[in-house]
Amino acid sequence: MMMNRYLFSTVLIASTAIMLCLFFMAWKKRNMSIARSFSLTMLAASFYSFGYAFEILSSTLREVKFWLRVEYIGIPFITAFWLIMIVKYTGNGKLQKNMTNHILLIIPVITLVLHYTNDFHRLFYKSISIKSDSFFTLTVLEKGPWYWVHTAYAYMCIAAGVLLLVNMYIKSVPLIRKQIIVMMTGAVVPWIFSVIYLFGSFEYELDIIPVGFAISGIVLSLGILRFKLLKLTPIALEKVFQSMSEGVVILDMDNNIVNYNPAAGKIFPALVSSYDHEHSTSNIFSNYPEIMQELELRGNSEKKLHITSKDGQSHYKLHISMIFEKRREIGKILVLNDITDSIQRQAELARTAEELEEMNRLKDKLFTIISHDIKSPLTILMDLTQLLASQEEIYQGENVQLIDEVSEQVGNTYSLVVNLLEWFKSQKSGIIINKKVFILCEAIGEVVKVLNKKAEQKGISIISEVEEDLMVYADRQIIELILRNLISNAIKYTPGGEIRIGAAMSQDGVTVYVKDSGIGMDEKKLQSLFSKTIISSTRGTAGEKGTGLGLSLCREFIQKSGGKLWAESTQGKGSTFFFTLQSADDSINTIYIN
Repeated sequence: MMMNRYLFSTVLIASTAIMLCLFFMAWKKRNMSIARSFSLTMLAASFYSFGYAFEILSSTLREVKFWLRVEYIGIPFITAFWLIMIVKYTGNGKLQKNMTNHILLIIPVITLVLHYTNDFHRLFYKSISIKSDSFFTLTVLEKGPWYWVHTAYAYMCIAAGVLLLVNMYIKSVPLIRKQIIVMMTGAVVPWIFSVIYLFGSFEYELDIIPVGFAISGIVLSLGILRFKLLKLTPIALEKVFQSMSEGVVILDMDNNIVNYNPAAGKIFPALVSSYDHEHSTSNIFSNYPEIMQELELRGNSEKKLHITSKDGQSHYKLHISMIFEKRREIGKILVLNDITDSIQRQAELARTAEELEEMNRLKDKLFTIISHDIKSPLTILMDLTQLLASQEEIYQGENVQLIDEVSEQVGNTYSLVVNLLEWFKSQKSGIIINKKVFILCEAIGEVVKVLNKKAEQKGISIISEVEEDLMVYADRQIIELILRNLISNAIKYTPGGEIRIGAAMSQDGVTVYVKDSGIGMDEKKLQSLFSKTIISSTRGTAGEKGTGLGLSLCREFIQKSGGKLWAESTQGKGSTFFFTLQSADDSINTIYIN
């Protein structure tokens, strides 16, 4: 008899060791709430098993009572901790509140207190005695009213946990179902043993519930090692599944729908309206032949899908993938990614691009019309004023001042229009530079011929000091525009005197300068010329107006041509503007597009 007691006690201590190992394994991961609840469950069960191992070895009533108190450090809390773990494991949001844990522990705390004070009120045990004439030395307990409250509460906790697991099992995918089966097995085994103990006719009236917890611990140990219960929780996967913005539908190999997320329910309302959890795709996707066609194919596939609903037409990218388990196909997963916004944006961009292209065509047409219809009349007016000035019978007396004023205004307007058109052209499509070799003094002569009349009116002599055979490699039209602007500015700020135009070979190629004997500039004004996009203009010595656009154009055109522009000036002694060009040695015709 003594040998049998020691043998059973050894089994119980071994069970305690297993549960303590589980406790320490889970406690290391106590930052996870599920692991913390599991570790406390195992700790509580180990008190039960350890206490009962020594209870059956006790020979006096005093020893029995001591070990019963050790057992009840854990017994009241086992099922409460287990239910808390299941609530967290299944992710039931309504139950996962801080107050829930406190409520679930009220009955266990009362049970612990009543058990320790039972000698004063007999609510837990009416009597405790030892039965020593049986095969085992056993404790005979006459249960009090609170014992049955405690027992009923324990069964209620177990039943609630199992129901939560069953509900989760129904909704879960195969990978998660294996974890849930392990959890349910760990719960049911001690329950079955307790029913046998309380209501069965076990031969020796031996409490076998601790053995049930030992078996449960072994099952859960295997589950932790095999299915990583504490590392990959179903609720984590379920939350990801439920919160995905993509619609996801999971099928078995017979094309029955076994699960779907809320996003898929919004795309296919028939999924929600059906009460059968496993329904055939032929019923749900009957109005979507593209999906049915893709489902008939084996393997992965991808397709764009257009779905019309009461809210309008939506566009999705449908991706179908096979689900494998140990290289065996067990189902399919449909993922629908909403690309409606992307397609609408593409359509809007296409419409906008078409509108911009039409606007550009209209702008080019207007630019051509403006260039022809404004420049041509101004050119005619300039020729007419020059013709009038050359007629001695007309250009005399009071007519001189009038003709000079008209000539000046027409010339200024022509220069302004040319500069504006060139600036607009450069801003519209970039500056196109067509470089060719030409004689520099010929281009200077063309510009001086146009501006000479204006210079003579202010008593200014324009002198070209450029060698007749000096050739440069540049865009002649642009160089004439630059010279026209620089010489016009020199005339504007020179009350009388001379303007010299020269050029010389340098390290940068050919350096051209326009030097006047005008009013000059101070250092501050000189620096400001090259620090702004549009240069502010001041009135000339005869009150001439300007826009400041000409010098900005010169700077931009010279930079695009690969040269540079700078100036030197002394207030009261005139200014000199320099710019560089390529020499004729670089004579390959090139088109620069910027």
